[in-house]
Amino acid sequence: MSNSKNTQVSEKEGVIFLLSWLSNVNAGIAGKLSDLTDHATTYINEALGDSTIQSALKDVSNDPQSAVVWGPVSFTETDLDSDSVTDNLMYVFRGIQPGDSSKRLYVVAVAGTNPDSYYGWYSEDLQPGTMLNWPVVSDPCQGDNPLIDPSKNPAKEGEPAVALGFSVGLDKLWNHMSFQGDCILTFLNNEMTSDANEDFTDIEIAVAGHSLGGALAPMLALALQEKMDANGKNLTISTWPTAGPTPGESNFASYLPKQLGTDNYNAAFNDNDIVPHAFEMDMMQQLCNIYNDLNITTCNGSVTGIQANDLAKGILCYARSLPGSYDYERSDKDSTFTDPGVNFTDTNPITQNAYVSCVKLTEGAGIIYELCQQNFTTILNAVNPSDSLNILTVFNLLTYMAEAGYQHTDAYTMHYLGEELFAAVHQYVGIDSASILDKLLSSGTDEIINFTQLVQNAADFYNNGGTYSDCSNS
Repeated sequence: MSNSKNTQVSEKEGVIFLLSWLSNVNAGIAGKLSDLTDHATTYINEALGDSTIQSALKDVSNDPQSAVVWGPVSFTETDLDSDSVTDNLMYVFRGIQPGDSSKRLYVVAVAGTNPDSYYGWYSEDLQPGTMLNWPVVSDPCQGDNPLIDPSKNPAKEGEPAVALGFSVGLDKLWNHMSFQGDCILTFLNNEMTSDANEDFTDIEIAVAGHSLGGALAPMLALALQEKMDANGKNLTISTWPTAGPTPGESNFASYLPKQLGTDNYNAAFNDNDIVPHAFEMDMMQQLCNIYNDLNITTCNGSVTGIQANDLAKGILCYARSLPGSYDYERSDKDSTFTDPGVNFTDTNPITQNAYVSCVKLTEGAGIIYELCQQNFTTILNAVNPSDSLNILTVFNLLTYMAEAGYQHTDAYTMHYLGEELFAAVHQYVGIDSASILDKLLSSGTDEIINFTQLVQNAADFYNNGGTYSDCSNS
């Protein structure tokens, strides 16, 4: 694990990732929609006023018109007047290009999956088994969208197609989120002729997001590319997704960078992050062995890799079944980095918490064992009937998950931001491996409810005739 920003990250990459990461301020926050919107507005503006963050953004903010100019808009699927959580969030920052003050830069920041959001997990993330033909958006702010109805817009052989779940997420960003009466397309079209851009001919709109946002951001960028009116400006639309699962099949994987332009497609992920391995089958086959060769200190004090046990393999096999027969494929234009892993004995210098609390893993194994015992037994029987379920079995599953949580969160913030900037950002966005693991392993939280549903779904897969396929030797 590195404690300093990767020198290969350019200033522009770092700035866009920082603004993108701030879109996750509502993770773990509950309230009425108005409260969620107020919380996001307050925390994003306070973050942008932080002296350390301001220093990192000084080049992009060196213009009197630099500011958050649309949103943040929080979307929740439940009743607006009841306590809920943010399912999707987006905002737009207007600034200038780092290193070139003659060019305008907009960053459209799209939040990732809120760990508390059942809707995010099960209506957006985990619906790859149905695909829709691209495009999946029409005019903005139209309410009902027939293009996300599989019966009206099914995938067509040889044409670009995208997952139903991510299409639903894009529809929320495109059709159901407005700020001061303007949906995102209307707002950006109006910006092309606004007084703020009177002196700018060259304008770039950079769409960025992490995790779920890493799947939605390139889809939103493509929709903008196909729908926007440049109004005489030299307009570039780019995308900078991180850690996103694969949004579409092979035709979409080649269509997306071609339409945006190869230089404007800047997807990146950590090789040791399990999320970007979904839902390309060859990549998902690697997940049983992804941490085998790590050289880290685990809870028992040994320096070793992390083996996926039979319970983990059973859940991973269920996950491999989700795409069905669709040939999901990542673009060959994606860039990668590799985080070497985190010692379970390490303490995060920012939060002063252990990246992975072995005490919490032990306590959480007991909680999850009680909640999921029957479903875990079903999964184990499908994988290896001679393997018995006990708390140690669950503890070993959680060890794999703990490493996966670090690789999906802290590995990116340290790579793109470095220790000092991450410390500043963490005051406003409390997403890190320790806090997520803490909530996942505590009784009654939304995270544990969402996880137990995943286990239930995996057990149902085997109960309904699903068969186990080993990926250990793939």
